[in-house]
Amino acid sequence: MAAKKARRSREDRERERARRAQIRANAAESRGRRIGPAIEEYEAVVKRGDQRVAEALISRHNARMFAIPRTYDDYRFNIISAISPIVHLDMALNALGANPRRPPTLHAGSAPDILAWGVDSVVSAARLMLSGQIVGAAVMIRNQLERWMSRRAEIAGLQQQPGESTLAFAARTWTQPDSLQEQWIEKHFELTENLFEEDEDEPYADNFSDWVHDASRKSEQVPDHLHVYRSNGTDVCPALTYSLLSESIHLRAFSGAIQWDAHVLAPADALREDVLLASFVVCDAIFLVLREIRLSALRMAKNRGLEATIGVLSVGMDAISVSSSETDLPYEAIPFTAARMREAIIPTIESLAPLLPREGLGGRAVAAVQALALDHEAVLRRERPAGRLYQDDELILRSFAWHRRRSIETASHSLALERRMLGDEFKERSLTGRASRWVVLTEAASLLGIWHPVGAVGNAAAALASSLRSSYWLWLEDDDRAMAVLRSSLEYVATLRTWRRKPSKAESLTARSQTTPRDWITHAGWKRLSVLNQVLGEFAHARKMRDWPAARRLLAEMQLNVDPERAIFTARGAAIDFVASLAAREVVWLLSDVSDNISNSVARLLEDMDYQLDEDAFDVEAQFAHVWMMRTQQT
Repeated sequence: MAAKKARRSREDRERERARRAQIRANAAESRGRRIGPAIEEYEAVVKRGDQRVAEALISRHNARMFAIPRTYDDYRFNIISAISPIVHLDMALNALGANPRRPPTLHAGSAPDILAWGVDSVVSAARLMLSGQIVGAAVMIRNQLERWMSRRAEIAGLQQQPGESTLAFAARTWTQPDSLQEQWIEKHFELTENLFEEDEDEPYADNFSDWVHDASRKSEQVPDHLHVYRSNGTDVCPALTYSLLSESIHLRAFSGAIQWDAHVLAPADALREDVLLASFVVCDAIFLVLREIRLSALRMAKNRGLEATIGVLSVGMDAISVSSSETDLPYEAIPFTAARMREAIIPTIESLAPLLPREGLGGRAVAAVQALALDHEAVLRRERPAGRLYQDDELILRSFAWHRRRSIETASHSLALERRMLGDEFKERSLTGRASRWVVLTEAASLLGIWHPVGAVGNAAAALASSLRSSYWLWLEDDDRAMAVLRSSLEYVATLRTWRRKPSKAESLTARSQTTPRDWITHAGWKRLSVLNQVLGEFAHARKMRDWPAARRLLAEMQLNVDPERAIFTARGAAIDFVASLAAREVVWLLSDVSDNISNSVARLLEDMDYQLDEDAFDVEAQFAHVWMMRTQQT
């Protein structure tokens, strides 16, 4: 008689299931990778079944992540250069007593902690930029620019006057002198008489001359104002920077940069100019924000007599040295230009990936980020972990990883909290499944952005895909500003719906520089969502930060059929899912303008993923009615 086969342990069975699942995933990825972005290719895939369409869409997401290290060299270099001050600021804020274990999204605490939150926010915006998500980065850094502009205004005793545009107020606020940097005001007064002359060598001169000093939506002339200078003599106009950030968020500038994301970050000469211009604007805003943080930290250090910290903060911090091409670090060195042979090492994929259990929270990813973060902590202790002094770009990598490790710790803590709260109901697989839902939806929207014959529709679809992706990524990190980005997603969905239902009205709204998100929502037939738009708008502007807790409570009350004790914890995720459901319906409808076969296949996929595509369904109407009832409770 044959010997009885030994029963395998539960762990062995789980490992075998995981191994087989990985084999299937690799096969699906291999099939999906062979599908290009052409309509004809997707038409052919549809004939092989909806599952093959899903594989192609998920493969697009994976290709997007792998494309990040191969984006434009100067684009990456711009971003790394812009965030170079974080190294010295980490050292200074550590000496000033900032809590190194503070969650990076926490915008309260001691004065050094609040400054550290600003640095964390810049890192978060740079991470989105490096990942090609320019809309999300613009929303994040505009929020910070408002925050520090408000601080300047408060210190100077300024208030925005009735009828004064934000641009005029920004110009007036940033013209106020810095009390700790007399040479700044001296230099500006020397150049005042030439301040309004256009320089043909400036990147904005040809493209944005109408916005430089007449940039408000109501054509209000921005008053005479001063610019802020870098150590290399180049200047930044805060009013123009704020204007261009807003214009890009509302899709009135840099459409090529949005399309670049939809094209899976493929380098293309036709898009290069817009991509670089968008990076210049975001990097200018980063410079202004970090400069304010540095001046505030310097003021604290002088008040406390910390001579070493004063020295750290007094050196130039807006240019970097670059390590040699023979670096022994196990990361890809990216050439800046072949002629100059400059190289910059960009953050690794592990420190950019979304914080999901099998991506940014996976064991290998966490270990890779941890190794760099520990190096940075050693540098803060004035040690030399490599046995030598690091070059600037090497230090920036380690500082970036240190900030990202704290985001990882926050996300892990949130996941553990959810596990305790849900008990046996918690399923890690459900989070992964939720990610698959937004991957399929956002990639379908990206394809719509590429394919649709109406340019404004394509731009709105591409921006929708990018902003939803950013909103989910920030939500995974327990960041309230996921809602700020979601406000833009709602605007883009309403734009798509207006184009679908009222194309002539949409055309006139697109042509008007005064068009607001509320206009798109109203003409989309979604007046009942004006309350949601207002609540999300609370998160979009830093001047209303004191209202964020109340806004979050309102989001909690907007949910239907939810446990009241859990509502506050699920509020932001539910808001994203609601806007995503609106997006799913519009993407499917508009894909039919391109291909009925592809539209039908995507519809079946999204319905299988529990998206409600029938806008007349009872639960859809119930949600709209419930949101509308909240109008008397808005903040």
